[in-house]
Amino acid sequence: MLIRSAQVRLLAGLMLCSQLAPAQTIDAERLDQISVDMPRAEVHALLGPPDSVAELEPDLSAELYPLEAQEPLRAKGLLYGDSGELIGYVMLFEGEFGPRLVELLLERGYRQQDAPQGADGWWLSGYDDDTGEAQILHIAVDSPLTILTTFARDFFLERAP
Repeated sequence: MLIRSAQVRLLAGLMLCSQLAPAQTIDAERLDQISVDMPRAEVHALLGPPDSVAELEPDLSAELYPLEAQEPLRAKGLLYGDSGELIGYVMLFEGEFGPRLVELLLERGYRQQDAPQGADGWWLSGYDDDTGEAQILHIAVDSPLTILTTFARDFFLERAP
């Protein structure tokens, strides 16, 4: 599978740890300027260096950015492929919001889809409201957290089992 459950839990743990003593926090306006397919150097020019980096697979890494007080959203991780291009992100929410997130995304035009073989949680497809880019979303609840992972659709389809 693209990102395994254990990797998502590891990433969530790293994101929570980065909340304890972040080097910096990012405000929502700066983070909203970031879009899929943006080169890493351009992201760093807008946001500065990440708080930490996690290697999820040999060709997939995440850079973690703690957010300023935006309860229940705690942190955002930016996912990069081996070319250094942003291919998605992970958002970590404190609390169990899976069904509510699905409902909100369906209201915004996303469509629920079947989970890839062996995958858990909710899977949706749709288009980014800022850029119009096609996306695949995965929502997982790992009590007491909800994790929303978004991938550029083309990247996801290239790697899906």
